[in-house]
Amino acid sequence: APVAPGAAADGALRDACVVEVYRARVVVATLLTGDFGPIFELWHARFSRATDGRCALAVCCLDAAAERVARDVAARAGRPVRVLGAADGFRPAADRRDLWTQRLAFVARLVAEEAAGGGRDVVHSDCDAFWLGDARALVDGGAAPARFSVDHGLGRGAKPFALCCGFFRLRASAASLALLATWREATDRVGDDQVAVNALYDRDGRSFDLAPYERVQRCNCHHATTANPLVWHPWLDATVDDKVYVWGAVLARLDAGDAG
Repeated sequence: APVAPGAAADGALRDACVVEVYRARVVVATLLTGDFGPIFELWHARFSRATDGRCALAVCCLDAAAERVARDVAARAGRPVRVLGAADGFRPAADRRDLWTQRLAFVARLVAEEAAGGGRDVVHSDCDAFWLGDARALVDGGAAPARFSVDHGLGRGAKPFALCCGFFRLRASAASLALLATWREATDRVGDDQVAVNALYDRDGRSFDLAPYERVQRCNCHHATTANPLVWHPWLDATVDDKVYVWGAVLARLDAGDAG
């Protein structure tokens, strides 16, 4: 059928309005320890550039140094931040299992708050999952409670990829809270939240959508970066200082328009 003059423009404007409404109903969450402070600074610079000042950010700080960094970095950027720390029951992690357990407790708290009235979806982003663009709208996938990024370099179970906990979205819903409860129980058993969530996906994938890899990229030696992701989530077996040096150099090249 012929398209009326201006219909395409009207459609584009309508789509833009939908995206803007969705961006306004998202809380971005990240976990921070003091030793990762320099990486958080690198992350926050890109996050602030990719989003506007209305974007809600919550940071779960597991030690006093992390609380100072989160507040200082946000203040220098002139951006709002909600810091949850020792006063909220979070503490230095005893081991990796405890780290993942506290991360899920943090996310569950935010989802419960939003399900009780705020209504905003919760987007969890590791502080080494760098926002090259505004990634809030792309996680508005299907009706499933959860939407996860994927890692093609690490297969889990029968599938040739793994759900990656470095970037995921949870709806503000009872279904998400039920999924989180099951996920936390599984993490307590196996000691790793990513292993646990992949086992849940393998058992029944109906609670999950997958974010398109070309837009949210978990990059390592097994799977190279492709052009123009909104989120670049690299992996590097190195010290924090070396990560900041290497990732900072790559991000500077991307800022300069070099996508090679």
